[in-house]
Amino acid sequence: MQAPAPSAVNAPGEPAPLQGLMESRDEAGVLRLQSYFLDGKLHGLLTSFDEKGQRVQEACYAYGLQEGKTRLYADAHLFAERPYKGGLLQGEALTYALSGAVSARQPYVAGVLEGESLFYHLGQLVRSERHVRGVLQGRCRDYGPDGQLVQQSHYENNLLDGTLTRYWPGGSAMEVLNFKAGKQDAAVKRFAPDGREVTASADKLTFMLRVEKWVKG
Repeated sequence: MQAPAPSAVNAPGEPAPLQGLMESRDEAGVLRLQSYFLDGKLHGLLTSFDEKGQRVQEACYAYGLQEGKTRLYADAHLFAERPYKGGLLQGEALTYALSGAVSARQPYVAGVLEGESLFYHLGQLVRSERHVRGVLQGRCRDYGPDGQLVQQSHYENNLLDGTLTRYWPGGSAMEVLNFKAGKQDAAVKRFAPDGREVTASADKLTFMLRVEKWVKG
């Protein structure tokens, strides 16, 4: 991004606004921050570095607001790209595994999650979920390493609401739970792989929470 000519005029006695390239170094002389200013506002590429001099972040600014892709790094590996427009997240945000493969795709509109987010493990889709104006809303699906659907649930306002179903490897229902506003409101129904209902008892969410923790890493 090429910066236009400075236009601000400071009043008498006031310090001149920052212009052009600015750098910050630590006590060891390592460059930790490099940025560009126009009339006292960030304008252009901002790059921050760790104590080893490796990039931690690259962000583009236009007249003080983030604009375009911000890239985040860990141990010299790119682990996230975040798209900005007018200072707000806008577009598809990507997260990467150490291998470089995409581990998450999350859509943003005006700074909040909007639409279907997808999560991957070793290149395999392991979870899909939907957000409406930043709130987890609607159907969520969890998948095993082989691509098999292992759980399907429904959310309202970030809370489990409706039917949650877990599946046997063959695809038939293993357990069916019902929720209202995040609380289980009925006994668990359990089924054999052939579809026969078996004895059910009151159940806690221990297994489901373990599955969600594994899916999300």
